[in-house]
Amino acid sequence: MKKQLLDKLKESIQSVVPATVVVIVLAVLLMIPSFKGDNALDNTMFLISFLVCGVLLIIGLTLFQLGSTQSMLPIAERIGKTITKKKSVLFMVIIGFLIGVLITIAEPALWVLSEQFPAVPGNQVANLFTILFVVGVGVGFFLVLALLRIVYRIPLRRLLIICYSVIFAIVIIVPLIPGMEGFKEFVPFAFDSSGVTTGPMAVPFIMSIGLGVSASRSDKDAADDSFGLVGIASIGPIVAVLILGVIVGLNPEFQLIWNFASDANLTLGDYLLQYLWQMAIAIAPFVIFFIIFQLTTFKLPKKQVIKIIIGLVYTYIGLVIFLAGANAGYLPMGKFLGSEIAKLDFNWIMIPAGMVLGAIVVAAEPSVVVLNQQVEDMTSGAISKKIMLIFMSVGMAISIGLAMLRVYTGINILFILIPGYAIAIILSFITPKKFTAIAIDSGGAVSGAMTSTFLVGFSLGAAEFLNYGDSSYIFLNAFGLVAFVAMLPLITIQILGIIFKVKQARLEVPIEEEEIIELED
Repeated sequence: MKKQLLDKLKESIQSVVPATVVVIVLAVLLMIPSFKGDNALDNTMFLISFLVCGVLLIIGLTLFQLGSTQSMLPIAERIGKTITKKKSVLFMVIIGFLIGVLITIAEPALWVLSEQFPAVPGNQVANLFTILFVVGVGVGFFLVLALLRIVYRIPLRRLLIICYSVIFAIVIIVPLIPGMEGFKEFVPFAFDSSGVTTGPMAVPFIMSIGLGVSASRSDKDAADDSFGLVGIASIGPIVAVLILGVIVGLNPEFQLIWNFASDANLTLGDYLLQYLWQMAIAIAPFVIFFIIFQLTTFKLPKKQVIKIIIGLVYTYIGLVIFLAGANAGYLPMGKFLGSEIAKLDFNWIMIPAGMVLGAIVVAAEPSVVVLNQQVEDMTSGAISKKIMLIFMSVGMAISIGLAMLRVYTGINILFILIPGYAIAIILSFITPKKFTAIAIDSGGAVSGAMTSTFLVGFSLGAAEFLNYGDSSYIFLNAFGLVAFVAMLPLITIQILGIIFKVKQARLEVPIEEEEIIELED
């Protein structure tokens, strides 16, 4: 237990501290001109508050990761085994859907992002839970589709081509329908919501269930088909939010209104109280789900049940602390830096600044460290961790640079997403099958805590200042950053797969197709 705690603490520190140091330096440089009189005190308190929230982020991530490992992962493994034993497609569909909904609602990054987007009329709480429910249902449906793909042996590439062709057809055609012009404002957020749902709550569950279901098959392709579940499940939020956009768009009187200062007066204490009850609501269905399974199927010994309950408590406390720290410290700091840079005469510098921050953030994400090690192991050192990190850092820098380019120029998000996904699909015909599947599952690896809090805030702050009197500018151009980040591994890892394929051909060493690599987010 102590070793696990220290390991999770180390991962959290690696995730938060490097970027925090760079942010502090950048913030001080931007504050220097106004660092006098009352402003000096205000700026100092702002920096101290940010540092305190950084500590809370580390504590929250540590407890959350420790708790999810102790509770979520064991439950996921047992559910996967239960589905395999039952050998009932209907049972698999029902359980798969419920799991998809429940784990999505508890994803911390989704909470952070959803609170920034006023998708439906009404108060902020109603808006938040509407988005969480809609996205959760989307994940549930597509997780079922992913499981059915394994059972009925549907080729992964074919399913992805069909899904993304339909999605891009919708986002191109619907805005052309009279009265549906406002639908396009939902498009960037739809793709963002996809990136933040495949987090530390979802990935262990989905991967474990996929391995359990694929184990029920005895053919040689069963192991490979266990990959791709996370990638397919992450399509669900895109479809669900687009449908929400169509429904909202049918109301001609509704208009998205950006309220940048809606939470400006909330303190850290306010956020802690807010998330104490909101996270209780989010975790409660999952606890009920576990209790039902324990009484009917699991029947675990008392000692193990207590351990899982303690893990759920850790997860709950970690979520509360993480979300409070993120919203009270990192989002405001990101918005502050974005808006201050946007005010400069040479505000084009937001593009290279975003690229530097992106490269630093991806190098610190624990899930990226794990992914790099797995690729090195799978390729027997032909693709080293160092090469992986270079590719990931460069790709992340390009992603954030493109996101800030959109903020600066207002370029349509489809001009970037469509070519990006087209390249990824073309590469899938060249890249070894294993690399394509891992690339699809790894989209959420780089969209971690720092991306969903600080970098999204950076984009929002810059767009808020450069909105040119049009609030729709923010919805169209500030959102979409996570979408680019999630798209990155689809291209990067497949390119590395091609490099490995070339090296393997020169050495005449066969690719180990039967090896199973489990990814963690």
